Amino acid sequence: MADKVAKPFTERLRDRAASSKGRPGLANRAAILAAREDIQAALADRWRVRQIWEQLVEEKRIACGYVWFAKHVRDLIRSPAQSIVAPVGPATSSDASAAPTAPRVEPAPPADPPPSETPEPRPRPKRFYHPESPDMKDYL
Repeated sequence: MADKVAKPFTERLRDRAASSKGRPGLANRAAILAAREDIQAALADRWRVRQIWEQLVEEKRIACGYVWFAKHVRDLIRSPAQSIVAPVGPATSSDASAAPTAPRVEPAPPADPPPSETPEPRPRPKRFYHPESPDMKDYL
């Protein structure tokens, strides 16, 4: 019992999710959370998510497909500000002391001005003619 208390709560949750047999997705999620520090370091060094996934699969640290791995990285590891706008270029020492800023949002393009003239209405289609006494020769 002393072993379980010594571990941090999040590690105990990861272990429980990894040993769970009911939902295999939880084991993948736990494996990705266990590799979180390595994934964050690789992302900070500008490695592509696909290359990180390939390396983790080769090392047999995870067993999920790329699509699920990318989804978990997006949802669990990257912050919302990083997924919207990522800074370009290496970080400087002055950047580290600066407070985080809100992500840049591109302004919406101006809407087209309303037309000054109203367009001419489209002509109505001709109606189908139903004769009251059809000629049987027309159907042959």
